[in-house]
Amino acid sequence: MYSQFHIYFQQFVVSLICAYVEGG
Repeated sequence: MYSQFHIYFQQFVVSLICAYVEGG
C-alpha cells in the first residue's frame, strides 16, 4: 500500500511541476 501511495504521490508531484513549467 505504501508503494502505491508513493507512486501516486510521485505522479502528482510530476504533474504539478509540469503544470508549473507550462504556466511559467
